[in-house]
Amino acid sequence: MAITVILLPLAIAGVRYIGKFDLRCLTNNGKTSACYIFIEPALPPHCPPDCAETDLRELNLSGVDFTRADLRGANLSRIILHEARLHRADLRAANLYRADLKYASLIEAILTEADLHLANLSHADLSRSNLEEADLSRADLFKAKLAGTTLRRTNLGWADLTEADLTNANLREANLQNANLQHGNLYQTLFFKADLREANLANADLRRADLREAQLDGVNLQQAWYNNVTKWPENFDPEQAGAEFQY
Repeated sequence: MAITVILLPLAIAGVRYIGKFDLRCLTNNGKTSACYIFIEPALPPHCPPDCAETDLRELNLSGVDFTRADLRGANLSRIILHEARLHRADLRAANLYRADLKYASLIEAILTEADLHLANLSHADLSRSNLEEADLSRADLFKAKLAGTTLRRTNLGWADLTEADLTNANLREANLQNANLQHGNLYQTLFFKADLREANLANADLRRADLREAQLDGVNLQQAWYNNVTKWPENFDPEQAGAEFQY
């Protein structure tokens, strides 16, 4: 009798480095009718820490410790890295398109010129990381921690930064067109020459923020608050735009 072997898509798809595997068979009246092979993905040799230009796309590596790992130019598109540790990891020019980094820790990571388009970074900790010239367009950064983070010339168009902490972050010349920063902590954040056209900053904390020469056409500042240290573009009236002054 021929045995049908079925490779489960959730176990085999995208696997390039095979770890443990398990063969399970179904029987009917003592006869084998079908067998299933379960394959668990594994990391390639020497990764981490040496993962430069490695192909890890679509793997589920949740909880893996990539602290100080070299991931320059690595293909991490659609990877799942829930609660992974990437402290001080080097992800320069890495492909993280649609990567799922929910609750991941990327403290002081280097992500310059990385592709994070449509990535899920909700609740992720990116404190003091470097995302200069990275692509975060349409990324999910809900409640992300970005305090002290460098986002100079970063593309955050249409990104969701609701309730994100951007305290003392550097967004000089960043693109934030149509970005959602509602209820965001923007205390002492640098927006010098940033593009905030049609962005939503309702209920955001803009005390001590620097928005000199920023493009604010169509920006929503309803119930956002600022103080006497907040810097605005020349001739811009924040109260007319809906912002509220606080001492």
